[in-house]
Amino acid sequence: MTWLLVIAGGAGGSALRYGLSLLMNPSAGGGWPWGTLAANIIGCLLMGWLSSLLSATSDVPDAVRVGLLVGVLGGFT
Repeated sequence: MTWLLVIAGGAGGSALRYGLSLLMNPSAGGGWPWGTLAANIIGCLLMGWLSSLLSATSDVPDAVRVGLLVGVLGGFT
């Protein structure tokens, strides 16, 4: 079950990163990759905040925690 959550989360996180890059990066190429920078900063902050939040509460299953942190945010960053 954990593997499936990581795989599905990774696909979702990668799609979010791609969408953010399309939104923030210039379509003609060149220039600074703002979408990549934004995804890495947002993902880093969310990873720290969520890992702290989810480790403090014991009612969140490990599979869900791993799916969110490793899958979604790993794919996003």
